[in-house]
Amino acid sequence: MILTIPYNPNLPGGYDKLASAITRYGKHPNHTLFVVAKEGHEDGAFLFAMKVRECFGRYFAVTVPDQKETALRNSNRMFAAALDALKQYEPTEHEMPEPVMFYFDPTWRPTKARWLDEFQSEYYIKGAPTTFGHFKTTGGVGKVVGPVAIKRDFLQKTKLLSFLSDSTHWREFLAWEIINNGLPSEALGRVLPAFIRPFDP
Repeated sequence: MILTIPYNPNLPGGYDKLASAITRYGKHPNHTLFVVAKEGHEDGAFLFAMKVRECFGRYFAVTVPDQKETALRNSNRMFAAALDALKQYEPTEHEMPEPVMFYFDPTWRPTKARWLDEFQSEYYIKGAPTTFGHFKTTGGVGKVVGPVAIKRDFLQKTKLLSFLSDSTHWREFLAWEIINNGLPSEALGRVLPAFIRPFDP
């Protein structure tokens, strides 16, 4: 599984607590780490990556070209860049032949050892769906909440990348797509909140 962490220099509380939680709960040599960052933010992203990269079998930096933009558009472009990196990723012989990206929410934290292995097990127990996460609906608007796993065949099934606009967050569009277009999905099961959960800064 590819753990993908977007880097936001304005994240409340920074990334030190996330790095500490990742290193505290053990290594994941059979998993890969992507850290996604905009141009100009690579130094901070690199410092974070260096704190946790030894926990993973492989590490890749994903860089998004810098543009003057809203926070929403920036989030959308980082997500799109992560999907593009997933499309190009070549797994090793020790990895699953069909890569799965676990797009993490950096405001969440792992809370127990082997959390990533357990999450991967839960994913395959559920039949390796195209998307694996959960969403809530507020005021008639759905939104994917927290981390979400995305299988590479998502890229052939989704309309998200073609229609993602500057006015709609990818989390809302993905929830809409799951509800209206029948994109195969599953809700996270026993893993939440047993192994990862949101934390205040």
